[in-house]
Amino acid sequence: MTLVALRHGRLLRPTTPRALTILMTAALLCASALGAQRPAPPVVPTDTLVIGLSEALRRGLQSGEESQLAEATIEQAHHQASSAKSEIFPQLSGRLSYQRTLRTPFSSGSGFSLPDSLQFRPDSLASVDQRLAYLEKNTPNAGLSALSSLFSGLPFGQKNTYLATLTVSQTVFDPAVFTGITIAREFEQMAQSEATEQRLDVALRIVEAYFDAVLASRMEAITSASAEQLAAQLRQVTLVRAAGNASDLDVLKVDVDLQNIEPDRVAALNQRDIALLNLKRLTNISIDQPIRIADSLATTGFRPIADATVRTLVDGAIARRASIDAREHELSIRNAQVSLAKGAYLPKVSLSANFGKQALPNNLLPSANQFRDDWNVGLAVQVPIFNGGKRRADVQLADVQRRQTELQLAQLKESVALDVAQQRGELDRAAALIRARAQTASQAERVYSLTNLSYEKGLQTSLQLSDARLQLQRSRANEAQALHDYYIALAKLLRAAGAPVNDFPAQRASTGGAP
Repeated sequence: MTLVALRHGRLLRPTTPRALTILMTAALLCASALGAQRPAPPVVPTDTLVIGLSEALRRGLQSGEESQLAEATIEQAHHQASSAKSEIFPQLSGRLSYQRTLRTPFSSGSGFSLPDSLQFRPDSLASVDQRLAYLEKNTPNAGLSALSSLFSGLPFGQKNTYLATLTVSQTVFDPAVFTGITIAREFEQMAQSEATEQRLDVALRIVEAYFDAVLASRMEAITSASAEQLAAQLRQVTLVRAAGNASDLDVLKVDVDLQNIEPDRVAALNQRDIALLNLKRLTNISIDQPIRIADSLATTGFRPIADATVRTLVDGAIARRASIDAREHELSIRNAQVSLAKGAYLPKVSLSANFGKQALPNNLLPSANQFRDDWNVGLAVQVPIFNGGKRRADVQLADVQRRQTELQLAQLKESVALDVAQQRGELDRAAALIRARAQTASQAERVYSLTNLSYEKGLQTSLQLSDARLQLQRSRANEAQALHDYYIALAKLLRAAGAPVNDFPAQRASTGGAP
């Protein structure tokens, strides 16, 4: 399963595992490395939702508005392709009509009839001589009587007209129809790739929001821990002052430090709440639903992703990116549009047939024997001759648009390569920074522990202890920020490279070791 949308067939729904690159971050970032870093969960209210990265991605990609819009785009392209394909099949249409005639030129008078002088009415009771004489005199009128009988049966001026018609048409040859089907098919596949890119962007935003929330929670915990250390120091220096071994100034300094850290703690709490709200928005979780992040940021058990894995990501980025696949389909569309413009020089051939039944009764409802057949078939050939040079201009325009798409595709490949290189460099920088920050945090923790021990023995001042505590707080915050930056850089590298999820098992990708 790859990030690039399948060239034939539709994308599955967000509930199925497709080639969504950022989904791998659920495996990359949430398994062994984060599992090793996760402390014992605190007791939380029963209505609190504990959410991990994989659950956040599942919720966001399954029910998020952005993902649903991407899916709607795919469905729209599919229906457009089906509409274009319908042109090659026979087109059938039926029509049933009734017409009531109120007044016509034939409605005045008694209709069509011959004058008495032109009537041919031999007397069957006359003698033979009389009948022979009548025939010799009026034989020419016999034809007029027959003609009168013929026209008297025509439906001129009939009040009721019923018409039932079945029309059949079939395109035999039309370059616009067959090229349009090719364009519609390529457009559908392009829409699938673009929707994949859109959903990958959504997944990346979810990953960023998740780790922003993790970082904000960690910063709040660090600030709260510093406040607790200051509160303990204040209690201790108060006892020392009661014993006469500390001055009021020592107590006042610690109390001021404790009051100064309170705004930082409140700001950290506010930042955490904002990050959680953003995560709720992206994952379609109710704003009123309390949640807790399942992961934390710590360097315990952390190992960066293996270099071989990174090289695999970088080397296959061009072939995996759905955006490049979409532009390649767009180039195919441009080539088809060139053919479509050239097809305007060719004739169009179509077949048609009409099968009708017509009844014109004097009464309101016709009888079955009053319906008359009206059937015909036809073959039409439309040959373009001259249209003022429009066809030539259309061909040239389509060719220019094709060349523009070729250049845009080349630019996109260069942009993807540059983006991958930048994200790889950012990942390496973040990994090196983690090692430095982890060592600094370990040293700062050791310095604080020794300084606190010396302070308890009266060998260090409260100012020195406060300075050691501040350095510890900063080093822990820097360590958490470095880990946050690493995971975000990893997610962005995966996004830029378009890596398939099945190639990188969770533990291997997150720790650099074997699963």
